Amino acid sequence: MKIAGIIAEYNPFHTGHAYHIAQTRALSGADGVAVMMSGNFVQRGGPAIADKWTRARSAVAGGADLVMELPTYFAQAPAQLFAAGAIASFMQSGVIDVLSFGAETPGFLEIAEAVIEREWFIEERLREMLTPGEPYPITYAKAVEAECGIEAGILSAPNNMLALEYMKALAHERSSIEPLCIERAGAGYHEVQAKDGFASATALRKKIAEGDASWEQYMPEPVLNIYKEAKAHGKFPVTEKMFDTALLSFLRALPAEQFACVSDMPDGFENRIVQMAKQATSIEALCALCSTKHYTAARVRRLIWACFLGLPQLGYDAAPTYIRVLAFNEKGRAILKEMKETSVLPIIVKTADYEADALFNADVRATDLYFTSSQNAENRRGGLDYILSPEAVLM
Repeated sequence: MKIAGIIAEYNPFHTGHAYHIAQTRALSGADGVAVMMSGNFVQRGGPAIADKWTRARSAVAGGADLVMELPTYFAQAPAQLFAAGAIASFMQSGVIDVLSFGAETPGFLEIAEAVIEREWFIEERLREMLTPGEPYPITYAKAVEAECGIEAGILSAPNNMLALEYMKALAHERSSIEPLCIERAGAGYHEVQAKDGFASATALRKKIAEGDASWEQYMPEPVLNIYKEAKAHGKFPVTEKMFDTALLSFLRALPAEQFACVSDMPDGFENRIVQMAKQATSIEALCALCSTKHYTAARVRRLIWACFLGLPQLGYDAAPTYIRVLAFNEKGRAILKEMKETSVLPIIVKTADYEADALFNADVRATDLYFTSSQNAENRRGGLDYILSPEAVLM
């Protein structure tokens, strides 16, 4: 079988994602589509709008065949580590032939290749340009513009930025996986207005939070039914506000040194987080109080959530230690069967059979904390990673 891989968050899954999966099948000629998806917490920092099992089911209903979980450590990480973890998982699975991803800019593959070809020179230029008051991503984009003549704004587009990191990870690992870049259709990543019949996940989260039912028209019907079912059971929507009390209480109750070894924590920044947690009245306010010129708002948000989740400091050379299955259909079952023959990493279908390590323990903790916010008290029990199985969410 020829299998295409997609790295995604589906927060939530919408018609644009269904379009991407359909285009992936058509352009790659793949027999199946496997997705590496963030779990209960996402890369921008914070909880997903629905739990990982609900979102995995929606992805299968929307066209995917197999959905696997990107460990929380990578899912909550900066773009470079997020991409590296997902690419490593796909490579270790032994079944992925094509990596499909979206980009805002037509012909972005050629742009990415040009950047990768000059990477050493870009790093040299970057070291010369780095200043204490400017966030790394902005300086990096400027270094690329200076070295390659590629407009800095192109690399600052969210999908382009991730696409470049995927391409760099493939190149660094000398992977045989073939990249397939599909131009993003409709509204941009951060746009709150629909365009050409497509709305961004950002726009949909906003509509859902505001009680605007128009979000429903941007979901394939089988996917919408899954979200309605989740809502009926008090599992949807999940918002950051639901964690305000828990997160602020947690940060106020423990000494700053408790968070010094949290993933990606700059020296001493834990003191700022704990100090500001005593003044903040919400997570949103805390992020604003902690933000500085040197650290992007996205990084600050990830650091705050990494404290709450207790994510370990493993470093940029960390690698996935397992492949966790969340949902699949019959074709996905066939992919899974093949993967069991080819994967270098253990494949987790029944969690009780896996000897837990630091990455897996972080996933379990993340799930336990995620469900404490549930509107339905029955959902708040811990240990769901050991109770729910992919068979339970099989489409």
